[in-house]
Amino acid sequence: MTWPFENDTSAITKKLAKESLKSEKRRNFMIIIAISLAAFLMSMCGTLFFAFQESQNNMATFQASYDNLTEDKIEKLRHQPEIEMVASLYNLGEIKMPEGYSLYLAYMDDAACYIARNQFTLKDGTMPSKENEIAVDREMVNKYFSNTAIGDKISFQINGKSQDFVISGITESSTESQGNYSCY
Repeated sequence: MTWPFENDTSAITKKLAKESLKSEKRRNFMIIIAISLAAFLMSMCGTLFFAFQESQNNMATFQASYDNLTEDKIEKLRHQPEIEMVASLYNLGEIKMPEGYSLYLAYMDDAACYIARNQFTLKDGTMPSKENEIAVDREMVNKYFSNTAIGDKISFQINGKSQDFVISGITESSTESQGNYSCY
């Protein structure tokens, strides 16, 4: 039932809404931009969250590091149930290269290679499996040993002695080397 003092104003309301949309184009455009930007930012927040989560999962987490351990102590650590992974890294020395740069030689076992997987990648060849094999940084090979390839011999002065190595692999560092290279 319609009361005598009630009026049907739906036609007037529609007309006012149409006129408002026509006359306030700039305001409406800004509202559309604001809503679009808010939706974009919300989706970016979700994307960044999952990207950081994935990055965190791929990173190695170290709980402790020890120097100068004997093989006996390393084996004892490997058999501790609380320790998930034990990796061995032996720094074999630093070689001063021309122009003041350094070359760092290190032995890494498979676990250490897994932990360092975000620091370098093997681009060609294989990781060293013999005592006289070496994996060298691509940038270093290009700069100091330009005509060498996998299987070639290179020589370094380590602790005053000349040592020959066979290149088994070429690595690429995931960070800027600034002339300091690592070989494994």
